[in-house]
Amino acid sequence: DAIDRLRERALADPQLRGALVSADGRVLALDVRFAPMDDATWIARGLDAAIERELDAALARGDDPDAVGLRGAIAGRPHFKAHVHRGIARDLATLVPLALAAIALVLALFHRTVRGVALPLANGLVPMAFTFAAMVGLGRPLTLLSVLLGPVLLVVGSVYGLHLVARHAEIAASDAPADTARSTSSWRGTRR
Repeated sequence: DAIDRLRERALADPQLRGALVSADGRVLALDVRFAPMDDATWIARGLDAAIERELDAALARGDDPDAVGLRGAIAGRPHFKAHVHRGIARDLATLVPLALAAIALVLALFHRTVRGVALPLANGLVPMAFTFAAMVGLGRPLTLLSVLLGPVLLVVGSVYGLHLVARHAEIAASDAPADTARSTSSWRGTRR
């Protein structure tokens, strides 16, 4: 009955009806403002998850018989940013190992040597590690675009490494051993 009284009062107020309370009184929006903080602080403190837990707990208590069937939802920029951050972290933890495994499998199928797998992978992993280390060192956050850097650097670097290994094998078949390393290291991706 308390919820019905609150609904009646909210619907009677012209400033609330249609703005924070729907015309039929079934939906209520609460505008909660927090102390100013940047996104990194919001995410590091876990405020979004804490708010979700509190809302779920309040709705699950059920100590008010009028509250049965109520649902809650959280919206807004901080909530969105927290969900995006969790998605980015999950994607990085999934995409990079999957890309690494797929590339290693393809390299192993084609080269059938440890060198044919290790060198191209190292050529992709080292730049990726340096890039993310530089981002952390410069305090740059992960964004929807920067999360793509890992798989892209891994693929591009591995492809270049693959070409180097293939070129080394090609030169080794035709040059003297002493000339093979020099010829391979001076190769720039074009035929002689």
